[in-house]
Amino acid sequence: GTGQNVQKSYKVGPTTRRTIDVNLELGPDKDVSMLVEGGSPIVVERPMYFNYHDKWAGGHNVVGAQGPDTVFYFPEGTTRDNSNDGSFEEWICIQNPGSTDAGVKITYWTAKGTTESQDVTVAAHSRSTVDVNQRLGDNKDVSSKVESTVPVLVERPIYFNYHDAWAGGDDVMGCPEPKMKFYFAEGSTLDGFVTYITILNPETSDASIKLTFMVEGEPQKEVLDTVPASRRY
Repeated sequence: GTGQNVQKSYKVGPTTRRTIDVNLELGPDKDVSMLVEGGSPIVVERPMYFNYHDKWAGGHNVVGAQGPDTVFYFPEGTTRDNSNDGSFEEWICIQNPGSTDAGVKITYWTAKGTTESQDVTVAAHSRSTVDVNQRLGDNKDVSSKVESTVPVLVERPIYFNYHDAWAGGDDVMGCPEPKMKFYFAEGSTLDGFVTYITILNPETSDASIKLTFMVEGEPQKEVLDTVPASRRY
């Protein structure tokens, strides 16, 4: 986050897994983005474990992105903070691996159909973090689009105390473009599980959607619905 860059090299043997302790390598109190390059094809994930502000403990994990881009979408996001829903804190983390500053525009869509925008400059070879709660205020369900003048990489971590019952956090890499189909292998409505589908329609016309649920031991179920234009659902 300071613009400092650190390079380190490691050996990973054939058909082998290796774990790098980032805290040990960089020391405490650093906000950091990473580029991992292999001398031959590799696969990389980044798990994080946390006690967020000493109040919400948990962990999240993502697979590394294939590369930077100029547009990223995030259908999910919320700044809810009330006695019924609990508390959520949303962040947008932007990595600029290039040699020129990035002019970044963030567009926020709410469930009520309103939009807001925010401009951010991310210095070359640097990382910047946007506090969505601070920008939008409390109790907003929001989708977002991040556009940059140069290729960047964007993630969206959220830390939460869901209904004041389950504390933790999650994180996801941005989606580079809207598509007609998305698949999800996992989902559960077992006792103690709550599953949602969050949809952003960034277009200027309504979107007709079909959700097909494939349930273990039961026939599949289809649900038809409409997501209004420029709306999060």
